[in-house]
Amino acid sequence: MRSLLFNIVLLFLLTGLYGSDQLIQLGEEDLWESVTLTNLTLVRGKRGYLDITNQDYSHQRDKNSDMIFSFNSDSVVDETGNYEITSPLTLSSHEGSFGGSAALFDGSDPLLIKQIEHSLFSPSTLWDDFTLEFRLYPATLKEGSTVFLWKGLQMVDNQLISQEIRCTINNRKLVWDFENVFLYPDNSLNRVTLEGEKLIPGEWTHHIILFSSETGLLEYRINNVPADSTHTSKNGNESVEFNIPIIGNQQSFPIELGENFTGLIDEFRLTKEQAVQPRLKRYTDSGYMESQVLDLHSPDSILMSIYSEESLPGNTSIVYEYALAQSKVDLLSPDLVWVRFHPGDTLDRKGRFLKLRTLLFAEPAADTAPTLSSLTVSYREAAPPHPPLNISVAVSNGNFLLNWDKSIDPTIDGYMIYYGEEPGVYFSDGSPADAGNNSSYILKSIDTNRRYYFAITSYRYDDRRIESLFSRELSYSP
Repeated sequence: MRSLLFNIVLLFLLTGLYGSDQLIQLGEEDLWESVTLTNLTLVRGKRGYLDITNQDYSHQRDKNSDMIFSFNSDSVVDETGNYEITSPLTLSSHEGSFGGSAALFDGSDPLLIKQIEHSLFSPSTLWDDFTLEFRLYPATLKEGSTVFLWKGLQMVDNQLISQEIRCTINNRKLVWDFENVFLYPDNSLNRVTLEGEKLIPGEWTHHIILFSSETGLLEYRINNVPADSTHTSKNGNESVEFNIPIIGNQQSFPIELGENFTGLIDEFRLTKEQAVQPRLKRYTDSGYMESQVLDLHSPDSILMSIYSEESLPGNTSIVYEYALAQSKVDLLSPDLVWVRFHPGDTLDRKGRFLKLRTLLFAEPAADTAPTLSSLTVSYREAAPPHPPLNISVAVSNGNFLLNWDKSIDPTIDGYMIYYGEEPGVYFSDGSPADAGNNSSYILKSIDTNRRYYFAITSYRYDDRRIESLFSRELSYSP
């Protein structure tokens, strides 16, 4: 009977080692501040918070970049710093837009882009290789509407010659005209024309113009499929004699986008090289999120489960992993072992420090990507140990002698003695004193002719000392 009673008490104490369930949430109100993202990005999501999703493809500035307009935010700027928009711009968060938005055109005035630094469209600039590309979503295919227009003036033999690069909709196709841009050695006027395939309203297409300064080949591709090409020789055929673009030495007017055009233009780029492998798909194939080290506050806290709020459009997926340890240092190892889990599963693992990792897999063929709205960690923190009971204090041989009943809690490693000259204030010299795992302690070198107040805590050690609350307070009067 006594053994049974002991076991019941022991079970009660062990159960009491853990408090109520606690939660840590990543995402929503904390805006994912404690995570790092690789090939992922944050987008506006549910309830106005931020969701994690695969990163949209976007052009990255490099030494050959001349113009990059991604149209991804209200503060649209050319990422190269060579151009600026000088007219009103409207953005549309349309499905299929890279970066979540694109420039919207309503069939009226064009978007004006002015060069502000030394750029390819600065007067008297001689071009070598170049690539001009953008994505287009025509709502209608209005005859004669302009997608792109640049004009310049060139003085040749005391004669002012107009120059023009124009892209217009003609018979449901994009037609490119380069007028007096590829000037011949005899300064004769010329016009180079490229024509694409018929477009379908309400569909995104990628358009790219490529020029090789080694061969004189000028190409037009739609969705990276060749649509038309010519050489910039006099007869349009391959030749050792061809011409390269020259921007007017007298005047270079602002670029105009979308005059009388109705639809969207996105990811507009001009670069001083041939980009022969353009990126046509919206999303990176995969990316991952990794959290900082999360503190569950006590060694041997129990990781109960991890929940997620996610969206998985067709053929996309998210893989979830965690790493749990008693020491924070263990989670900083390059050989960290990750454990895969399914959100909502019962984990029932012990540790103090936690890291989370999620791997998001998009479906590039369908331009779809998963989104992760939040992660919620449910854990049960290990409760502090119980303080000792039946404390007594007496004077013996000029010293204070304290006694107490040792706890039957098997996790307790020792006891600390606190004392002071005011109730609840235990700041006397030598306080606290470590009594080790004993049931009594002699306090020496303090004056037994003064009033003192005493309290005792129990403690256990993992990677740090965890103490109980104070025991009931005792006082001793001389």
